[in-house]
Amino acid sequence: MNNTLFNLIFTLVPILVIAIFIFVIAMMISPKLRGKMMSRQIKAQKYMLDESLEDLKSISDDMAYATKDGIKTTAGAVKDGFSRDNIFCKHCGKVIDADSKYCKNCGKKQ
Repeated sequence: MNNTLFNLIFTLVPILVIAIFIFVIAMMISPKLRGKMMSRQIKAQKYMLDESLEDLKSISDDMAYATKDGIKTTAGAVKDGFSRDNIFCKHCGKVIDADSKYCKNCGKKQ
C-alpha cells in the first residue's frame, strides 16, 4: 500500500511541476494569455468593488438618518449596559418591558 502511494506521489509531483513551469513560461511569452488572466482578475475586482459600493451606499443611507438624540440614546444604552431587565425601544430608545410587542412611549411595534 505504501509503495503504491509512494509511486503515485513521485509520478504526480513531477507532472504538476512541469505543468506549472509550462504555464509560467506561457504567461511570460504570450500577451494574449496574460490578457485573459488579467481580464478575469479585473472582472473579479470590479465585482467586489460593485458589491462594496452597494454596502457603502446602504451604510451611508442608514447613517444619514442618525440624529443627535438617537446617538445620545444609543450611547446611554451602551453606557448603562444591556440586561434582560433593560430592553430599549428600537424607535424612541426608551426602556420597555422585555416581553412588550409595542412601546409604551411611542406605540410602535418592536
